[in-house]
Amino acid sequence: MPLRPPLPDPISEQATAVQAAQWLRELVRFVGPGFHPDTPFSDYVNTAGGSPSFTAAQCEVLELGLKQAWTILSNAGVDVYAAALTAQRRMLSKEF
Repeated sequence: MPLRPPLPDPISEQATAVQAAQWLRELVRFVGPGFHPDTPFSDYVNTAGGSPSFTAAQCEVLELGLKQAWTILSNAGVDVYAAALTAQRRMLSKEF
């Protein structure tokens, strides 16, 4: 089983849209290609055994980071769903 990439570093509230988009790409890499912006991180489970994919502490960090990235990207006119989908496509095609 491949190792999960490291948890993305927290994103600053003062981050630029470019930095927020990079954070979102790191998030997709961390969660995997099944990431969806509307899915709470506590809802992700390992298919083998059904245990949670993330600890409560990780969920808290990820939810806050996604909220901050969402705000930054939305304020810059970036569609978060499209940005996440682009990151997923790159990940799946090994261009990530």
